[in-house]
Formats: sequence, structure tokens, C-alpha cells
Amino acid sequence: MCGIVGLIYRSGTDDIGRGITSMLQALKHRGPDSTGFAIYGLSSPEVYVLRLKLAEREELARGFRMREELKARRQKVEERLKDAGAEIVEAKEATAYAMRYRIAFDGDLKTLADL
Repeated sequence: MCGIVGLIYRSGTDDIGRGITSMLQALKHRGPDSTGFAIYGLSSPEVYVLRLKLAEREELARGFRMREELKARRQKVEERLKDAGAEIVEAKEATAYAMRYRIAFDGDLKTLADL
């Protein structure tokens, strides 16, 4: 079953990443089809914020090997973004298992969503 989340602020701004992540977590019980990512908000023309969950919190208990797996997953994500024509403007660790990217991209956003 699919689920869609979104936020619209009529006045002012808020921490969109925190809000979207909370909503995605609320849908987690719906099954393995959840994406764990969101592309949202223009910070400037053709620059988007992408928050991507690389693992579940529970996976971190697997120890050192899981940390290496997270690094490999991050590298794969960055390769795919580059292959799609996106330029990573900024990459920050949002949590121990999620990344926050600012990306410059002037192509079809569905291409990124499909990745």
C-alpha cells in the first residue's frame, strides 16, 4: 500500500527534514515498500534538499561491519546521483544512519525518485 506525505507552511518555515522524517517513520509499519527518502524544497533555483535513510536504526546494532556497510551504501548513492547528472553541493550526516544532501539538478526529478 502506498503512502504520501508532505508539508505546506502558510507562513514562516520550520525544520522540514524533521517533519518529513517523522511522517515517513509513521508510515513504516505499512511494509517494505517504503522508500525512506524525500526530495523537497527549493533552497535556490534547481538546488534541492535530499534526505536519505541508508539503514534502519536497528541495523546499527550489527557493529563495525554495519558501519562499513553504511559507507558503501553512501558511496553507491553518491555514484548514482552523479550518474543521474546531479552535483552534490553539500553532504552532511543527519543521523548515524541517514544523510542530508543539497544537490544541484536541472533534470527530471522523477529520474532521481526512481533511483
